[in-house]
Amino acid sequence: MIYGLGMQELLVILAIAMLLFGGKRLPEVGRNLGKAIRGFKQAEDETMKELKKAAEGPSTGSGQGEKTDQAAEEKSKTEAVSGEGTEEVKEEETEKEKEEEKKEEEEKPH
Repeated sequence: MIYGLGMQELLVILAIAMLLFGGKRLPEVGRNLGKAIRGFKQAEDETMKELKKAAEGPSTGSGQGEKTDQAAEEKSKTEAVSGEGTEEVKEEETEKEKEEEKKEEEEKPH
């Protein structure tokens, strides 16, 4: 049992996912979901580290450069997790989809 779900419930969920996404796209969907969850966990871990560091006391040194670097890094991670700033990836996916459609059309008998 996973999260209180039995084998029958898992099979129903898998069947629905197969119907919605198809066999070809299901691995891609799983991969993207895994990346998103991993990104959230990393952001949570980093936030906890920063909170612990802030609770320990002020840091030594200038700190200004570190703060801007950390802010920029956090912003880029947030964009990656939320899907913002991923226009290039979306364009690549669109191009791949177009190529696959062309291949399917070529394979169909006329």
